[in-house]
Amino acid sequence: MSIVEHARQISNEEYHALPCMSATSLKQFLKSPAHYKASQEAVSVDTPAFRFGRMVHSAVLEPGTFSDLYMPFEGDRRKKAGKEEWQAILDTGAEPIKPDEQEACQSICEQVKPHFPKPGFAELSFVAEINGVQCSCRPDWLTVS
Repeated sequence: MSIVEHARQISNEEYHALPCMSATSLKQFLKSPAHYKASQEAVSVDTPAFRFGRMVHSAVLEPGTFSDLYMPFEGDRRKKAGKEEWQAILDTGAEPIKPDEQEACQSICEQVKPHFPKPGFAELSFVAEINGVQCSCRPDWLTVS
């Protein structure tokens, strides 16, 4: 039986909603229970850098779903038509992506692809009970021989 047979193919949002200790949570807990508690109570701030990181992550690791998650936006958000176009994209459940962001994502993909020497699986989620604690992990890339 391959390890892949134990994986769940779920969205990033579904993975983060699981009532499990993730690898990140476990790292915080290993520092101290107080670090773990603080990390759970911290409010996540979505910055432009995090947004771009998600785009690149998706473009590199999940190119087949990239166009479902991001839609091109060429308008000007300072104008009424641009604001309406931006909102229309958001209303579809996708995120608007500006031309320069899309070009940067494509460039990064071209530079990163040669570093994936073997075929594999992106973003598989694993859940297991370890010593009575539900744990989860979601490796970016899994190569199985």
